[in-house]
Amino acid sequence: MDLLSRLHVDTFTHLHYPVSMAPKTTTKKVPVTRRALIARINRKLAHDNKQLCASRSVGELQNLGAYYVLDTHGNEVVDSAASGSTAYGCTKDSKRAKDWLLFQARELDVIGEWEELAEE
Repeated sequence: MDLLSRLHVDTFTHLHYPVSMAPKTTTKKVPVTRRALIARINRKLAHDNKQLCASRSVGELQNLGAYYVLDTHGNEVVDSAASGSTAYGCTKDSKRAKDWLLFQARELDVIGEWEELAEE
């Protein structure tokens, strides 16, 4: 291929559009399952001898919410989805419980801005 034909091909392969005519790009977030997110949170919390637990009984759900953080040395609850003035929902599928889980993940910097909690 000679130089002239190579220049001709290169000029048409790199088209520059005006801003108004540029192809629209949609940013799609990468889904992360709840199980993977809890594993990431627990790996981060393990450095501080803490663990994120999911409530298993009705009493735990009513008192602590869907999730709680347990201090593994003192065996005491450090934080829970129901603590504070904003009581989060009693089921793991509620929006508030998912929001609390995402809040914890963002606080611990274990989920990126390009990731989201997958719908189950």
